[in-house]
Amino acid sequence: MFKTLVIGIDDRADNHEALTLARRLADPGARLVAAQITPIDANPGAETTLYFDAEAVRETERSARRFGRAHEDLEVITETAPSPGEGLRAVAQRLGADVIVVGSSLRGLLGRVFAGDDVLGTIRHAPCAVAVAPLGYTEPQGPLGRIVVGHDGTAAADAALKRAAELRLRDDCEVEVIDVVERAVSVVAGVHGTYAGVAAPDELESARVNVSLLEQRTGVAGEILSGDAADVLSHAARTSDLLAIGLQHRGRLDRLLHGSAAHALLREQTTPLLIVPALDGPGPRATAS
Repeated sequence: MFKTLVIGIDDRADNHEALTLARRLADPGARLVAAQITPIDANPGAETTLYFDAEAVRETERSARRFGRAHEDLEVITETAPSPGEGLRAVAQRLGADVIVVGSSLRGLLGRVFAGDDVLGTIRHAPCAVAVAPLGYTEPQGPLGRIVVGHDGTAAADAALKRAAELRLRDDCEVEVIDVVERAVSVVAGVHGTYAGVAAPDELESARVNVSLLEQRTGVAGEILSGDAADVLSHAARTSDLLAIGLQHRGRLDRLLHGSAAHALLREQTTPLLIVPALDGPGPRATAS
């Protein structure tokens, strides 16, 4: 399940949020690897040439060594890459990691991982799941007690639910599944139109089918809620230990990693977030039959 974890660290003194979450997610005897990235910049004089500051690399290595001395049970490595996100993906790919764990703080170099549209790119191309620890997440210990899974009927959402089920077996925790249907913000005339403040009929029907299929296949009862997906899931997960979502092209939850929705979910989330990307092909899975 979580046997190899890559923990993104930066030039801050502590990086405790990501480390705390990684320890809580890790299986007994798991391999914990802290990775610090030195960004490589494009040479202004040549489109394809990349260069890096040798002193920046040395400072990264010194910082990583200091972190390693403070946490002797961790492996600590450094990497150069065009961005922190690309560097963490490369390390995770090389090590065959099960999850990349980062903190949501915007301070330091690691903040660039979740700046603007890089959210989507980092997670879309990650070779594994990505876990995000909220700011100030330094105290929680012990097994997980409750997991909320945002599910929109896609294969990636199934993968997120599978991870939650595995954690339920390991930690004997509760799992709750929620499908969110967003309310329309405009009025469109016609039989198949959407109406202000009312869920789009086709999305509502898709959610009903999804929840029904989930209950038939897994025995887990799902709940359909309406509203802004980031707000609804954040509110539902506020007393949980983990919010798990699977994100896949054309899924209803896909919009969570665009623009303001991504900022709301990743910067304001008070519950650790586990994001499982689609690794086995695009498109929604759940359909009526």
